[in-house]
Amino acid sequence: MGETTNSKKCRIVNPEVINLVHDKKAGILNAYKDDIIIIENKALGYTIRYSLTNFSYQIEQDNASFLGNGAFEELPADEKQKEDWEAARVKAYHGSIMHFFRGLYKGDARREGFISLACSHSLAGLCFQCRPQCFHIITNFLVFYPGVI
Repeated sequence: MGETTNSKKCRIVNPEVINLVHDKKAGILNAYKDDIIIIENKALGYTIRYSLTNFSYQIEQDNASFLGNGAFEELPADEKQKEDWEAARVKAYHGSIMHFFRGLYKGDARREGFISLACSHSLAGLCFQCRPQCFHIITNFLVFYPGVI
């Protein structure tokens, strides 16, 4: 489910609906679902009902891709917990890839605090090893969000 602090508070409620197929020759792990996947995210206060269309993990490249649709429902909570979740959601959003693309679409990614630099893949790999939470790699660009550097 990821390597972030938030992901540690997530779990798949019904893992039995996920079927994994390992193509050893191609070095790919594919996943298929028999039913809606239910994910509980206690870090952000959601239950997500996810309809997986496609999941593929290229083992050698350590590259995962997936496609699907999710429906979010808020977990029941008291007002204090709801406030905590709202603050956590804002924190998770700032510096996220969604934040970047929304800023890019509106033409204000720089004003939102993003800095993008052209780079080589070897530089990106080196930087990623040092500070994986600092940026996302989009083709040949590094995207920094100074709030986490």
